[in-house]
Amino acid sequence: MASDSDALEHQDSVTFWCLPGDPNESVFWFVNNTALTASDRLELCSSNRTLIVHNITRGDTGTYQCEARDMVNAQRSNLLTLSVSYGPDSVVILNQPQPIEAKLESTVTIWCHAPSLPAAQYRWFVNGTSLGSLENCHTILHMSWQHQGNYTCLAHNHRTQGAASASVFLGVAVAAPTLTVSNPSLSGGAIAGITVGAVAGGLLMVALGYFLVAKKGRRQMGELTGETGLGGGSLPAPNPSKSEVFYINLHPIERAPSAQRRSLSASSLETPTECSLVYKNWCPRDMNTYYKMKPSA
Repeated sequence: MASDSDALEHQDSVTFWCLPGDPNESVFWFVNNTALTASDRLELCSSNRTLIVHNITRGDTGTYQCEARDMVNAQRSNLLTLSVSYGPDSVVILNQPQPIEAKLESTVTIWCHAPSLPAAQYRWFVNGTSLGSLENCHTILHMSWQHQGNYTCLAHNHRTQGAASASVFLGVAVAAPTLTVSNPSLSGGAIAGITVGAVAGGLLMVALGYFLVAKKGRRQMGELTGETGLGGGSLPAPNPSKSEVFYINLHPIERAPSAQRRSLSASSLETPTECSLVYKNWCPRDMNTYYKMKPSA
């Protein structure tokens, strides 16, 4: 017989008694059909008729039996089964890897487990709020952004009154952007050619922009020179719509009297009938306009 057939791990001690019919018989003990020897936790007393198991552990679970022997006979008792209640041990989240990621609208199940006898009862929480699940798993049928959070599995043993928990973060899996080619029939060489052409086109545009900016700068410089010319007069503005060739009489050294000065306007421009040393063509920046120059000699 035994003092308790259902003990609590690390809390109880169990005592077994063996009562042979003849007090002169010798008593031996067997655990799971293996001969038992005394140890720090297994105490034999009263001529081995009493077995005390101190500080019960789950490893002490099994069948116990005593045997009484005399010089002629040996007789064993009935089997006595010892059950040890324990746990729950540390809770383990079974999903890997962690944290858990799930695609939108997908179904995701979070699993946990805790060694326990009797089997643990489970409860699930998200961000501290109970979900009502009483199994060792929690399932989300349609993953959404609202389901993101910290999920906790709580295991409880009603026999030992022990409890343990573990948590894991569940988030939405965001796909990384990918670069795709719209025409899959293009070969690697064709794609490389397109890339080189795009780069060359960009360089051409840069060179064209530089040329236009430089040309504009040279034109502005020519206009500035005309405004501060040797004769001190204003230059006629070129008319791109006409193909006329203009000449202007410039005399920077000798000036005529004020009354005889002619205004250098567009109406006073002269067109020579022949080339002579008195007139000299000067090619300005704008190729459509010419000025008649009178040298000092």
